[in-house]
Amino acid sequence: MTRRSMNLRSHLSAAALVALVVVPANRGVAQAAALSADAPMPFVERIQPADFSAVEADLPGPLAKGASIAIICTEQGHPAYALTVTRNPEMDFEVAFLTLAPEQGTPASQAPVRAVAPLDAPSATRLEQALAIKLARNVFVSDATRKAKDYDQAWWILQRTGPDQVQAAVITGDRADANPDAQAFLDAFVRGLQRYATCDPDDRSKVLYDIDRYTIKTTLTEKSRR
Repeated sequence: MTRRSMNLRSHLSAAALVALVVVPANRGVAQAAALSADAPMPFVERIQPADFSAVEADLPGPLAKGASIAIICTEQGHPAYALTVTRNPEMDFEVAFLTLAPEQGTPASQAPVRAVAPLDAPSATRLEQALAIKLARNVFVSDATRKAKDYDQAWWILQRTGPDQVQAAVITGDRADANPDAQAFLDAFVRGLQRYATCDPDDRSKVLYDIDRYTIKTTLTEKSRR
């Protein structure tokens, strides 16, 4: 292989990698210039884990330690509810939904209402894999500090893929509005998990079917790109 061919292959590989992530040209500014013409509009912004921790600090108490997935929804700058997917020695995994009413006063003074449902390991694994894809492909990346008070509504996401491997992201209400891909994500990862944790146990299989369908489709779509 000639040096020219090797350089060309290197440039093509770099271009393919850029297509996965929209990297800001200036600090704190996410740009969509690297998107291909047929790529869907990004709605996930990768942020620093410390930004998620700052939002979590406004909850009445910390979320489950070691949760593989944690999502906090903020409204008018305060936490409204939270979701976690956590390994549980007694039931493989569990989905926990915590809700509180930020409009009633200081969030830290309120006791959340907690609903929990067991989740089988294969479904939890599919959730983890699908979320990892969503946090890696076609996203904005920012090193600017993101604060809940800056958004009318936002979903703050944390994923742990290992003891020292943590990824954080935020989906703002304005990016989710009128974006079918964002709505499909929120239906599965937020509204779907909320319904799963709070519905009658006899209805869980139907709710989980819709969640599994989304996570399987996400994984298959990713494999088809390889």
